[in-house]
Amino acid sequence: MAIKKKINKAPLSKSNDKKSQLLIKVDELMEKLDNDYGPLLLEELQKRLETTINEFHSDLKTILEQTFNEKNAKFKDSQESEVPTFIAEYENKVKNKK
Repeated sequence: MAIKKKINKAPLSKSNDKKSQLLIKVDELMEKLDNDYGPLLLEELQKRLETTINEFHSDLKTILEQTFNEKNAKFKDSQESEVPTFIAEYENKVKNKK
């Protein structure tokens, strides 16, 4: 029996379960392809799957880097302007009245 740890009430093994199901489906499809068409087409499928996964990984990495860079730039901008101008102007008016 697998030990399931929970974070935020979600089992950590859920990802592993999905991965296992996907691998089983891929294995079944590849076995059928091997039986129907032979090892040459199975090798071609393997190359295409590897290429597709590598492209997906590269695209995802690029998207995440862009997203984090944009978020960090916005955060940096907000830190540089510590006090919004309208608050600074109001504070100056209050100081001048005294």
